[in-house]
Amino acid sequence: MVNRVRFSILHMRDEAALITEFLADKSREEFKKDIAKEKAVAMCFTVLGELEHTIDDDFKKKYPDVPWAMMRRVRNLIAHSYFSIDFDRLWEIARYDVPILISLLNDIIEKENYGTIEEAISEYEDE
Repeated sequence: MVNRVRFSILHMRDEAALITEFLADKSREEFKKDIAKEKAVAMCFTVLGELEHTIDDDFKKKYPDVPWAMMRRVRNLIAHSYFSIDFDRLWEIARYDVPILISLLNDIIEKENYGTIEEAISEYEDE
């Protein structure tokens, strides 16, 4: 049976990494001029919030330093205020908070011995 928490944590780390890739070498002004990057980053934050919702409360309590609630709040802001998204604020979260999130998720992946997303997908396909 697929470990959904494992899959979600690995997927969250990969989505967060995509955010950093989308912003690599981009100033706030460059980001705000690139609508495709804005939308891509907003989608990654939405996915993070959706994945956060799949993590059970006991697991979240085990890792209280992870900003679980913040991921959900950002997702809700994007999903429910799409035409008034504050991309300046998203840029700040992406630039300053996402690298910390990646580090926290990598710590979980190592402590829980979760391996790679490819391994999790392969296990899922083998079921």
